[in-house]
Amino acid sequence: MEPITCVILIIVVIAIAALGEEISARKSNKTYSQNTNFNEIERVGNLFNKYATEYNTLRQQFANQYNVKIAEAQTISDMQMIKELLLYNEDFDKYSVVLKRRLENIRGMLNSRQIEHVESELLSLDEFYSKLQHLLSNISYASSSNDDFSRWFEQEENKEEYTNTSKTSDSFSFFEGCKTKTEADKRYRALAKAFHPDTGCGDENMFNKMKEEYDNLHLS
Repeated sequence: MEPITCVILIIVVIAIAALGEEISARKSNKTYSQNTNFNEIERVGNLFNKYATEYNTLRQQFANQYNVKIAEAQTISDMQMIKELLLYNEDFDKYSVVLKRRLENIRGMLNSRQIEHVESELLSLDEFYSKLQHLLSNISYASSSNDDFSRWFEQEENKEEYTNTSKTSDSFSFFEGCKTKTEADKRYRALAKAFHPDTGCGDENMFNKMKEEYDNLHLS
């Protein structure tokens, strides 16, 4: 075999070997990249699930505390406490709606594999979680403005007489602070849940008074 032919064959063999190594390296890098991408998707997915679970837990805890406190306030006809609870509930709903919408948007990013900004988007929600936790704490510690609870419970058997001497006054408004019909409608739904007789712990007298005031509102 001619020397030149040997040289050419050697060069071809070396080139084929180098090409094989390059192809192998590319496959290895591709596999590594795919594994890394899968791991990142799994990581941010788990982080999202953690935020979503915490949101649902906060909603459930707040709803439970709200129902307990509303029932307590109704029992002693403490309108000031009811008003305070309603304001907490409205604020919680306001932040909850925004947080739910943001979580749904982030879920959409995950479903479409747009994971680059998912973590930063989730971390930006911490402010809303902090507000919900603060409202949960407030409602958990909400109590009657009357220091002597026993006095109220002792008069429960003679509620009609007690109602005439309770803190409820003619100047009290169930819809104080509502400037639009939308705000009044939202307040009405919350009050109806608290006072409607069919709830089991409602107060028909309070419900009728609330409904009468609602029917006489002139808001747009």
